[in-house]
Amino acid sequence: MPPGRQERQRRRKITLACEPCRERKARCDGGKPICSTCQRRSLALEHCVYTVNNARTACSDDYTKTLHERIRKLEQACTSHGIDINTLEVTAQDAHGSAADNVSSTAQLPSPYSSVGVDGSSEARRVTAMGTILAEDDLEDSPNNLAEPDFYGSSSAVAFLKEAYSAMNSAPARVQSSNPFRSQQALPSLSTPSSLYADFDKFLLPPRPFADYLLQLYFQRVHYLYPVFHRPAFERAYESLWQPAAAASEAGETDFRGVGLGCSPGADATTIVFHSALNSIFALACNFADLTCAEKAKSIEVFLLRSRKCLSVDLLEKNNLGVVQTLLLCGLVFQGTPFPDRCWNAVGIACRIAQGLGLHMDVVAEEGGFTLEMDVRQRTWQVCVILDTLVSMTFGRPTVTSNLSANELLSRSHSGADQSPEQPKLEFITQSFKLSLILENILSQVYQAWRNRYPAQRASCGTRGGGGGGGIGGLSFDAIVELDSKLTDFEDLVPPLLSWGGESEASVLDGVSSPDDLRILATQKHVLHARFLYLRLMLHRPILTDLSAEYARPHRDTASGRPSSEAASRSRDKGLRAPFLTECARACVDAAMQLIDLVQGSYQTDTTGAWWWNSLYACAAGLVLIVCRLCPRLWTGLDHTATSASWEQCQGILQGIAAFSVSARKSLDLLRKIDGAVTQLQAAREPSGQQMDPEMNCASGLEESWSLPADIDVSLLLEPDPMSFFRGWDVMGYETLNS
Repeated sequence: MPPGRQERQRRRKITLACEPCRERKARCDGGKPICSTCQRRSLALEHCVYTVNNARTACSDDYTKTLHERIRKLEQACTSHGIDINTLEVTAQDAHGSAADNVSSTAQLPSPYSSVGVDGSSEARRVTAMGTILAEDDLEDSPNNLAEPDFYGSSSAVAFLKEAYSAMNSAPARVQSSNPFRSQQALPSLSTPSSLYADFDKFLLPPRPFADYLLQLYFQRVHYLYPVFHRPAFERAYESLWQPAAAASEAGETDFRGVGLGCSPGADATTIVFHSALNSIFALACNFADLTCAEKAKSIEVFLLRSRKCLSVDLLEKNNLGVVQTLLLCGLVFQGTPFPDRCWNAVGIACRIAQGLGLHMDVVAEEGGFTLEMDVRQRTWQVCVILDTLVSMTFGRPTVTSNLSANELLSRSHSGADQSPEQPKLEFITQSFKLSLILENILSQVYQAWRNRYPAQRASCGTRGGGGGGGIGGLSFDAIVELDSKLTDFEDLVPPLLSWGGESEASVLDGVSSPDDLRILATQKHVLHARFLYLRLMLHRPILTDLSAEYARPHRDTASGRPSSEAASRSRDKGLRAPFLTECARACVDAAMQLIDLVQGSYQTDTTGAWWWNSLYACAAGLVLIVCRLCPRLWTGLDHTATSASWEQCQGILQGIAAFSVSARKSLDLLRKIDGAVTQLQAAREPSGQQMDPEMNCASGLEESWSLPADIDVSLLLEPDPMSFFRGWDVMGYETLNS
């Protein structure tokens, strides 16, 4: 049979023919956008149209014309740019085949994850989010499983399954699924050359001289306060950013494995993690740079936005040490911005990932000694605890690392990374960590922010209570004495290089010849001393506020309903209780005055800490100097001249910072308003200038004659966290950073 006749017999029937074929009664094959009959007749695309005659058909005349017009324009565009239209069909077929391969590969994943499209499923975990194992092979500690960096404790389903599996196989049970210090060398790299720099805008860098200046400034002013990463590894990765690819690859990274930022896997110079950390470092350094306020604000905004672009949910799937270090750096940056929630969340997530890596565990030096990886992991965890307790203190919220950081500190004398000249500068992190453990006890035993949210509930439940030993407002005297003793012991045991005691600086600085090292040590000493004084202020502040509340709030007689000084007298016990409370309040005032004096002498020098901490110290100490005047028994025993001079210093500090901080200016205005109200109260209590009676209730006889301004809520000053209205520090110009 002729081929033509055989072809005509195999022609299929179609549901709808085009209009030209219908008019000529010709057979139409239904081809779109143009049938074969119209092609043979050389008709234009717009002539071969299909008209809908019934509901079964799926073509629309107008829609088809639109498609024809679109196709014509695209073909014309391709032709004008020299693209052969005939090759497009082949390219489309190749793309279809590649997509089919990808679908086939994705289908091999377990069904709950087959629809998750996060960058190639990131690193598919062998353990689910509920702590169960996906495959029986993962029950054994095979070489493939040993590369998993995550830590799963004895309460997890992973540990239970492994115990059961080990018991069935008559093998010793291995509770921990992974060594927290095991190298991540076996983890495969998921980056491909074609996608490595797909989002190249996230890898933007400032000019080399400016970048070098900021990095050097960071190492001088910030790094040794929070030595969260290994400096040599980071600097090598930083240098590779400016080198040709061949030179960078020849340098190698064999000396640095498992130390986080600056090394593979997951945190070298080619990763988003590293560039996010680098931009955070640039933003931190800008706070200390020799720039105008406008230039400083703009630079911080630029680097902060670049760092934020690199932060995404995808980082939660990159469970490595570099991510923890990056989030800690981001938390440091956010401390100086009007975005407190970002700071809180960044530090909290960093602590959670650190716990997932097992950084919180006790570590015993192995036979090979205290390795560099162990040293960096320890320092990273210490910074986690330090920042966690600090932000919990400033926000009045519970800590994430509670009861995890009370383990004994490892001896750092055998660490190879701490040999001279780095060892003196790295001693600060150990002392800061010890002080953070004391702060954790103060927060848990004195403030207990997690008990109740509202003041009435806290008062009824005795929120600060604990363990007997008497107290006021539920606050245990035993806890106060014990914690104060811990602070005193800490002060006595501070190493000479960081001590603010009576030793001569010349005698303790022997061997430290570099001017930069001397400056770093001076900064560390000021920061540690200021933090110590602030903790002592925080420890005794609840007693000061409770005592002041007894005098500031009228005690009414139940019969007459009028203020009663006798009721106030009955509320204060005789014997040792009254002088103990007064001495605690005096200790709070003394700490406030010393803190103001320390900040006054350093906040405009190159040995001060971050400006937002100076602001907080000045605000908190100034508030103490105001509140203490509401307590006559305490006020009569204070040096009024020294207190007034300290208050003037406090205003001077805030006035200086207000030049570039909106929040500092607003805080200063609020403190001055409260000070004016208290001054008005004192003048009303002493109309003739006579010495006030310390036993007299300050509200007695003034029921209707005096009150604080309506826009000042005194209860805010008496809360466990009265710093709530001082938060959200911001540099002038940050108002534009709303995204």
